[in-house]
Amino acid sequence: MIDTGTNVAHGTAQATIRSVVQTGMGTYRRSFWRIVIAAVLVFAPIDIVVTIGTTLAVNFAQRSDVLGVFLWTSGTALSVAGTTLSLVFFSGVVDRIVAEDQKGEEGIPIREILSRLPVLRLVLASLLAAVFTVIGLILFLVPGFVCMILFAVVGPVIVIEDLGPWQGFKRSASEAEAQLADK
Repeated sequence: MIDTGTNVAHGTAQATIRSVVQTGMGTYRRSFWRIVIAAVLVFAPIDIVVTIGTTLAVNFAQRSDVLGVFLWTSGTALSVAGTTLSLVFFSGVVDRIVAEDQKGEEGIPIREILSRLPVLRLVLASLLAAVFTVIGLILFLVPGFVCMILFAVVGPVIVIEDLGPWQGFKRSASEAEAQLADK
């Protein structure tokens, strides 16, 4: 598709690749520094945790005793959990910034945007996504990648539709399955 069309059956505007990219670029230009500040606030603290987890995993990867395997697994799980937390939480933050931009409410401080987020639900969803992903990765990698795909939009879904974590997972998986079925 090239332009925005109308879905005759439902009477709604249908997003196309072109319309989404154009809208996204406009938001990016108008909100660049707000997104950068939000990224630093979200990713910097969590990256410290990820770095600690990765360091643990690397330092204990060569050990074959029970403690070494436990620490390697714990470090890897901590790294995946931190990465998942930052991605789910940041996607929720960006969704809120984009929504405010699309409504024409420019200039709302980042701290106010963060205060409007369902932080507890996003953190819980992040932790659940990390657990599912780690378990999936332990089960021969492919299930972990499937989890990553199915739960890719859990953060925005929780924010946009005001859902709880479990409902957000169901909705995210449903959207992912629908997109994969269309291909």
